[in-house]
Amino acid sequence: MQLQKFLFILILCSPFVASGQVDKVDSLKALLKESKKDIGRVRILNELSNSIFATAPGEAISYGTQAKKLAFELKDSVGLAYALKNIGLGYYIHGNYIEVSINWEESLAIFEALHDDLGSANLLSNLGVVYSDQGDDAKAIEYYLRSLRLSEKVGDSLRIATALGNIGHVYAAKEATREKSLGYFMDALKIGESVSDPDIIGTSASNIGDVYFLKQQYDSALIYLEKSLNALVNTADASPTLNLIGKVYASIGNYDLAEYYQKQAIDISTSFNANFDLSEALLGLGNTYEQKGKYNQAISVYLKAQKIAVDVGANYILKDVYEGLANSYSSTSDFKNAFFYQKQFDVVKDSVYNTETDDKIKTLQFSYELDKKEDQIEILEQNAEIESLKAKRQEITIYSGIVMVFLLAVLGLGLFQRFKYVQRTNKIIENEKDRSENLLLNILPESIARELKEKGSAISRDYERVSILFTDFKSFTQLSAKLSAQVLVAEINECFKAFDAIMDKYRIEKIKTIGDAYMAAGGLPLPFADSAKNTVLAALEMQNFIEQRKQKNDSLGLPAFEMRAGIHTGHVVAGIVGVKKFQYDIWGDAVNTASRLESNGQVGKVNISKSTYELIKDDKAFVFESRGKVDTKGKGELEMYFAGRNEEFVLKIEKVLENQ
Repeated sequence: MQLQKFLFILILCSPFVASGQVDKVDSLKALLKESKKDIGRVRILNELSNSIFATAPGEAISYGTQAKKLAFELKDSVGLAYALKNIGLGYYIHGNYIEVSINWEESLAIFEALHDDLGSANLLSNLGVVYSDQGDDAKAIEYYLRSLRLSEKVGDSLRIATALGNIGHVYAAKEATREKSLGYFMDALKIGESVSDPDIIGTSASNIGDVYFLKQQYDSALIYLEKSLNALVNTADASPTLNLIGKVYASIGNYDLAEYYQKQAIDISTSFNANFDLSEALLGLGNTYEQKGKYNQAISVYLKAQKIAVDVGANYILKDVYEGLANSYSSTSDFKNAFFYQKQFDVVKDSVYNTETDDKIKTLQFSYELDKKEDQIEILEQNAEIESLKAKRQEITIYSGIVMVFLLAVLGLGLFQRFKYVQRTNKIIENEKDRSENLLLNILPESIARELKEKGSAISRDYERVSILFTDFKSFTQLSAKLSAQVLVAEINECFKAFDAIMDKYRIEKIKTIGDAYMAAGGLPLPFADSAKNTVLAALEMQNFIEQRKQKNDSLGLPAFEMRAGIHTGHVVAGIVGVKKFQYDIWGDAVNTASRLESNGQVGKVNISKSTYELIKDDKAFVFESRGKVDTKGKGELEMYFAGRNEEFVLKIEKVLENQ
């Protein structure tokens, strides 16, 4: 989807702001130097702040803060409301949503107290954008609807269309409510046409066309997309519309027209340096070439889209680019590249999933931080008010007493409302807490996740006796040439899912997968007595699974994997790597030795080192075959043993257990 928001919602109308042109900034600064500490100075400060918030947000916040302080001293409620609004704009550009919400909520409260419906509608619309950005669609809709009601009350067409368009945007993002979005987009379009506003017309018509495209109603989609294109002609916003028209024509098999429109989209986005739109247009053209069977041209365009999508951090586009590259390389029988990009696709797809999950967590965190910030502000305001009352009480005791009683009554009511609000918020956070913790436990061992949650970091630790397990599929490269990328990845996934279950069964910690290699370790993060034994048992069960799967695939005439496994026990350091997409990993010479045990093993066997053998040699559950000393790359001669299950002993134990 490429739905477009009404971005002009952030440009709030103010009776004191001309239009924010850059050429007025110098004259405003000159006026500021000559102004007195009166309401006129508040107006100049607000005008300056609003004029530069997009280009110099830090400076805008500074001017807004000065306006806020002076307006408060002069009891200028209108100037204070706009100062808070301007400070919020600066923080919005910075991405500090907590400060944005605090300032805009205070500004909204003043506008409402002044019965300024237009100012209130502006702030409500902006607050809706904040909650939409934070992933809280329900809260965003609530603010948009309140803005819509006030805009309709004052008859402001621009703000009515803004609210309608943004409500439609929220509904269109989900398939279940997409049909509902059409009504809001249609109403916004009618308003745009009534006031001849090309931005409203172009954005609304493009969104309607996109919804019809998703519904596969291509004739209707083209009607509205052409209307959008006519309104947005010669603007940067025309690029997404041109690309979408190309997608529609590609969907109905008219690839020549699809290519024509998508190349126009590329030219426009290039001329305006709109890199995000450019990556999306290149992706669209690549898809068209792929559908047309021009795989080499598709690959060339996809690679250009990949570079730009990486630069702008567009993971949703990058995911589709990698999928297109995997399919196109597969269609040209370049299975090595097909497999590489299929893996890249899986990585980015997981990243997108994690991002969506993070957005849900971020919504809860935003609500929690906002609540905490409001509590802090409320306490500071209460303390300041009390100090002020103490000073006044020395001069006018009776008057101070009356004011104190009144303020305490208001404070009591406010605290009661705050208590009820905190109760509701805490309940929401508690309901989501388990889901957040489960997500963390899926990434890290339980004890490490707990330490990270409690302390904010996890200390790397030394372990003297850890059994490291490596596995690798034999002739993987040759087998990959016989399978499509999708089938190959699916087969690896089936094996690794089974391996994960085996690790859980024997309390072995999975460390990571590297291509077709699987790495795990027994005895960390919490050491236990039978860690070496359990690691060997796990490896034997993995080999058994691979052998059974090969027999099944052979009977069906399908290619199948064979596997080597190696285990070494020794000293390692374990901890968390990185600060983004972090993972639990291990380091040390023992890791390299375990890798050599695997590479010098044999298919279907579990190859163990002397140190591992010494720990389990007396265990009757195993039988061993000495291999003597084997020369290995970089490690010299290592004494090795093949470990196997003592089937006779295991059967005896199982019978004893059955009879109990």
